[in-house]
Amino acid sequence: MRRLPGGILVVAARPYGFSSPQVRTSGFLQDPDFYYFTGIETSPGAVLVIDGAAKESLLFAPTKLPGPANRIPSAKIVPGEVSATRLGLDRVLDRKELAGFLAQRRKQTPGLLLYARGITDAGGSSLDMALDDPDASGNHALAELWSAGLLREADSVLGEMRSIKDASEIEALRRVGAASARALTAGMAALRPGRPQREAEAAVVSACIAAGAEGPSFWPWVMTGPASAFPAPFASLLDYRHLNRTMQAGEVARVDVGCDALHYQGDVGRTAPVSGTFDAGQRETWELLVAAYRSGLEKLRDGARRDDVFAASLAAVRRRQSSLATPLGKKAAEVLLGENGLKWWGIHGVGLEDAEGSPEVLRAGMVVAFEPIFSVDGQGFYLEDMVLVKEAGHEILTPGLPYTAAEVEGAVASPRN
Repeated sequence: MRRLPGGILVVAARPYGFSSPQVRTSGFLQDPDFYYFTGIETSPGAVLVIDGAAKESLLFAPTKLPGPANRIPSAKIVPGEVSATRLGLDRVLDRKELAGFLAQRRKQTPGLLLYARGITDAGGSSLDMALDDPDASGNHALAELWSAGLLREADSVLGEMRSIKDASEIEALRRVGAASARALTAGMAALRPGRPQREAEAAVVSACIAAGAEGPSFWPWVMTGPASAFPAPFASLLDYRHLNRTMQAGEVARVDVGCDALHYQGDVGRTAPVSGTFDAGQRETWELLVAAYRSGLEKLRDGARRDDVFAASLAAVRRRQSSLATPLGKKAAEVLLGENGLKWWGIHGVGLEDAEGSPEVLRAGMVVAFEPIFSVDGQGFYLEDMVLVKEAGHEILTPGLPYTAAEVEGAVASPRN
């Protein structure tokens, strides 16, 4: 309300779909913005309205849901004072009253702004926009109730608020980080020549659950050989088999995983040798990346700029460049120091989603994943930790993981001992 004193924010819960990707997850995934403000795990189809001008919070809950959801009592919130008191809201109303409420508020307060996610000035067919973005159809309906000149996007405000974690969120993310680290260790230990990637993915999922999480925050990216080289892993999102292939000796694997607990999601990873041992070029390339990563990591603190973190990493590459001995290591340095060396590098937020945006300036209370990524000769190299930004430094939330080539090899080979 303080941030939007002259406007209304509208945030919809995730809709319920009996036949949808929801049935392939470990449980119903509430919309993260809706959950952030309400703490409501279910209530599909409900709409939260935060009225900054009237200083009032309202929930518009559907009393009838489509399909089987209508038979699930826990899916519904009964409008009225009892629900409002229980949820800490000013009012809980029937969702059928939402359109009338918005129309009334627009008349009561001329110039009142309406904030919603996905509001855009992009032209084109409204049908095309609705087909590409589920929020677009709802925003099209909002535009019929509100003057286009008074519609505003809420994404930046919501992203800024969610980027700084409070003490309870940080504690949840410590738990998520610890579980994710265990899952990563399990995924690396499951690498074997001649086995399908699916077996390592299954080990990650099992480890998340064994660590007390609800399951994975995303389906594990255990990508080997040519599938490890960015941007190839993105193709898994459109592939029925998730780029599944038989792992081969001599290949490297991108093991990129995360666990979901308390509605918070992890993201951590390493590059590891499928056969348990890096060859000389892979070893030198990995150690080069680790040195670059550690130099960048030293810069992570309140007020640090993303570009300065990356610059510190590249400085470490330059310092080592002249001492590199293998063809792959030398080429890796050329790639990293080249025009597109940072193309896939990232520092992104972690929280209610495994990727929450890429801050240009780090602030105390942010939890980010520092993720240098590059490819050389068709092999992908990547390293990632979850990091809590503090005023005078940082805290690694994914503890106990390997960094050096020898440590990574030990993590892969340990089951063979």
